[in-house]
Amino acid sequence: MPNTVMRASGMRFALLIPCIAFVACAHRQVLPSTPEPELDPTAEVDPDLKALLAGSVLHFDYDATNLDRQNRQRLARIAEYLRDHPEVGLRISGNCDERGTEEYNLMLGQRRADVARQYLTDLGIDDSRIATVSYGKDKPTDDDHDALAWAQNRRDEFEPMGAPRADVVAARDAPEGN
Repeated sequence: MPNTVMRASGMRFALLIPCIAFVACAHRQVLPSTPEPELDPTAEVDPDLKALLAGSVLHFDYDATNLDRQNRQRLARIAEYLRDHPEVGLRISGNCDERGTEEYNLMLGQRRADVARQYLTDLGIDDSRIATVSYGKDKPTDDDHDALAWAQNRRDEFEPMGAPRADVVAARDAPEGN
């Protein structure tokens, strides 16, 4: 009798594991790495910045995070704009193609966003103005399942984040000791 009870409870446990795994996998994740800059969401975004960022998508080789010459040039143009407009923030989203597990692609997308963020900070942009997020393979630009689509989906995209909130600017610019 105890052996039968053990087998039945073991069987229930064995059935429970796949159910938990299914529920966990059914919920798609986004992996935010850095906090959002404290920005005014109502601030108007400069059309020149929108155009610059739209043309500044970074593409990556398969399973890679390195920045090629073209990507570094695009980031240098973004950094130049950001240096001239210290009121502007930026969100970098890392993306992957459909190959690989959900978890791996979320981590790879995050590494891609982080490498672009680091390059911008190396060029003198305050990291508090840059947020990163990974969408892994959840936001493809091309839904096909071939090498051309995969190449388009391995990317970083940039989104302007408006201007810092007035209270944040005032606190930042206030003389020390007051």
